[in-house]
Amino acid sequence: MIIRYIEFLLLSLTLCLWGDAVTPNPDRPKYHPDCMCTKDHTGQICKTAGFDIPPSYQAVTAEYIQDISGEVEEQFYLSTQAMYRLHR
Repeated sequence: MIIRYIEFLLLSLTLCLWGDAVTPNPDRPKYHPDCMCTKDHTGQICKTAGFDIPPSYQAVTAEYIQDISGEVEEQFYLSTQAMYRLHR
């Protein structure tokens, strides 16, 4: 768990310093907000509009599974971590 959190922080810092190299596709819905790094590169400021909620399905175990097909997984997790922090 600690290692995954460290990986998450390193990826976040990498994206803040160098940006995301993936070109967005305007034909598919976008499931994460646009975020910008803070001036001191210690966090993100995300817009609250301009994206859709991904379709979700409830499993037999009462968990919700979101279909984020076509999204850049890392960008989705980084941009929505504040919205889903207690649900992951």
